[in-house]
Formats: sequence, structure tokens, C-alpha cells
Amino acid sequence: MSKKATAQGRYVCTRLSLEEYATFRQQVQQSNYPSAAAYARRLLLQKPVTLRYRNASLDDALEELVLLRHHLETLLERPQEPALAAAIQRLQTLIETLTPLWLPS
Repeated sequence: MSKKATAQGRYVCTRLSLEEYATFRQQVQQSNYPSAAAYARRLLLQKPVTLRYRNASLDDALEELVLLRHHLETLLERPQEPALAAAIQRLQTLIETLTPLWLPS
């Protein structure tokens, strides 16, 4: 059984100024590639580069849902009226059904 060599055979080196390197690192962090070398290889070979993007309003809504869920859980731990506990349970169920709809797939 023969092994296929997976490592690349040649090196390409370049020098960047501090500003250029900072820009490059920022672009690498915004990409979906695990390393700067993988990102640079895609750029050098003129292949499409995939970047990540975030929906800030969605992130804010999810953050609020997490806080709301935490507050509801702390309310459920305290003894209180059964009607209030049932309302809190319904809110938690609603949050659990809405969360997957808001999360990107």
C-alpha cells in the first residue's frame, strides 16, 4: 500500500509591513480557513475565498433570549403561585421553539 504525499513541496515567502500584516491577519480571522497559510494559498491560486459574516441584530436578539431564559429559570426555582409558574413554563417553551428558527443553519 503506497502513501500519497499530502504536504506541499515548495515554499513561497514574502515580506509585509506591519500594517500590511495586520490587514492580512484581520482578513484571515474573517475567513473560514483554519490557518493563514490555507487562506494565502487560496489567494495565490486565485480560488474563491469564503468569508464569515455575522448578523448583529440576530446576535443581540439571541443575547436577550439567553438573559430572559436565565431570569425565567431563577424565577422557577423560587416558590410562587402556580399560575405564574405555568406562564413562565409557556414562555420557556416559546423561547425553545423560536431559538432554532433564529439560528443560522
